[in-house]
Amino acid sequence: LCSYFCDEGYAVPPLLEPHNQFSCSEDGSWDYKEDLLCLKTGCERPRLLKSSVLDCSESANVVGNWPAGTICNHICDKGFVIPQSQQQLNKIVCLNDGKWNETNNLQCVERRGPQLSQGCKDEVVVVDGRNVSFPVPVKAPTFRAFNGTHATVNCSPMEVATYGLQFIICDAVDSELGSKSSCAFNVTALAPGCAPFQSDPYSRVSCSVDRNTTGGWLHPVGDVCEYICHQHSYVIPQSKLDSAVKECLPNGSWSNEDFHLCEKQLAPVRESGCEDVRIGTDVLGNTTVPLPVFRTSSGQLVNATCVPETLPDFGNYEINCVVEDRELRSSASCAFKATLYPAFLNQAEVV
Repeated sequence: LCSYFCDEGYAVPPLLEPHNQFSCSEDGSWDYKEDLLCLKTGCERPRLLKSSVLDCSESANVVGNWPAGTICNHICDKGFVIPQSQQQLNKIVCLNDGKWNETNNLQCVERRGPQLSQGCKDEVVVVDGRNVSFPVPVKAPTFRAFNGTHATVNCSPMEVATYGLQFIICDAVDSELGSKSSCAFNVTALAPGCAPFQSDPYSRVSCSVDRNTTGGWLHPVGDVCEYICHQHSYVIPQSKLDSAVKECLPNGSWSNEDFHLCEKQLAPVRESGCEDVRIGTDVLGNTTVPLPVFRTSSGQLVNATCVPETLPDFGNYEINCVVEDRELRSSASCAFKATLYPAFLNQAEVV
């Protein structure tokens, strides 16, 4: 009784295995019932994907085939990935019929981030409370993802709730490739403009934008206006000079609310002093001039500055005094005579 034993990597097909025993008949012939043969076992090498290597649970046998039941996965090269929708196709098995349960749809593709196709540009929105009101939704940009699909985009913040400039950043995710991209832009919310303000009889208003050319009665955002006193002897007080220039802000208000700034440039008024005076002393060198007192337009009392300030020797002096109202940038002056004499003369007169 004889049987065939196949070499490693070969086997008698299962359907012929029952016939793999035969004997020598009395007539000197073998009683073959079927023509037996040894065929290669397992599966030939699976299809190789571009930009990948194979990782299999078993090694190939001596004839280069993988035994039935072997499980293989494709591992993409660095920078490449199998799309999420194809992940379930990546596990292939060598079946008993010597074939892999693989598909031609599997691929390793370059892992690129979503590509911006539309949007993500700075934008100006006029919020007038009629056609457009707060909060203003942010329009998300469009990103192209794998296979012509659109990426999922999330922006922060999703809406603009106040006037001014808002920085927007958007993240795009390609769920197929597990990649991300981002972009940023500005949304500036502006009011329609600022209400006009009138000059007073003593001033005129000069603006950087001619409203006649804008076709509206509002001052556009960014318009810069300045009060200029044009009547003689009228000025803007020193403490209000910064308020003379106003800018129309994005929220529709002026940068300051100080209007009608021009005031009459009144000179300080003398309250006391500045009259001829005689001063007696026994010691020369430390006699100071009595300073006149003036009242400014704001009611503040200030001392005048006089020349000379001191009387160094006996004699007659012409004293000239000046006082300044710093707020109105006005001044006043006066003059008087001072006589310095020895104090003992007063005693002689008394005796």
